[in-house]
Formats: sequence, C-alpha cells, structure tokens
Amino acid sequence: MRAILEVSLKRQMWHVLLASLALTVILLAVHPQRPPWYRILESGQFDISPAKAATLAAGSNGVLWIDSRSAPEYMEGHPVGALRLSQDQWAELAGPLFQAIKGRPPGQPIIVFDDGTGQRSAGVADKLRFEWGEEPVFLLRGDWKEL
Repeated sequence: MRAILEVSLKRQMWHVLLASLALTVILLAVHPQRPPWYRILESGQFDISPAKAATLAAGSNGVLWIDSRSAPEYMEGHPVGALRLSQDQWAELAGPLFQAIKGRPPGQPIIVFDDGTGQRSAGVADKLRFEWGEEPVFLLRGDWKEL
C-alpha cells in the first residue's frame, strides 16, 4: 500500500511541476512586460572596436556592414557596400535585404553601426542575432568614421 501511495505522490508532483512549467512558458510568451531574458549586449560580449572591425574587414571574408541610421544620415556617407536597416523601418527594409544577409559567405561577420552611441544599432543587432539566427553579429562601439 505504501508503494502505491509513493507512486501516486510522485505522479502528482510531476503533474504539478509540468503544469507550473507550462504556465511559465505561456506567461513569458504573452505577458506585455515580460523581461528581456535573452539580452546579453549590456555585458559587451558582442561589442567590437573600430580597430578590430577594420581588421575583420581587411580579412579574406570581409564583413557585411549594416547601417542602422536614418536615410538622410546614410546618404551623407557610409562604408562601401553598407546596407541600411533601421529598427524604425524594419518591416519595409528587412524583406529586400533578407537575401543579401542570408546569402553572404559562410562565417562572414555582420557589423551593425549607427552614429556611435549604439542606441539604434543594438536593436538591429538583437533582431539579426535572435530573430534571424545570424552569427556572428557585432555591435560597433564608436564612430564608423574611425575606420
């Protein structure tokens, strides 16, 4: 009898655990103020300096530059071959650039930059990394004109 009670108790505990996990996943998916648990950019893990970016650009694979600034800023100047992809206009710009980004040489780094603050480029880098699954994606810390 005791063995039956132990099995029943263990089964109930598993049911409670699974129900709790399911509820947690649902809440994380639909809660409007869910925490950004995937963000690790604040740690600087994906930051790259202008000097290191220049070294990567001079390498055999080169780099794919993504300019996250506004259209007028982009028109004023950008690295040769840079694609413009801003978070504000993601829906309009991402579709046409999808093939260029997905079709780059294997292992070619993507470097996202803005006016040097990193405020606009961090969101674009996040989307490329976490929504599109692109790697490696770096965030240029500093002004692209330093290259």
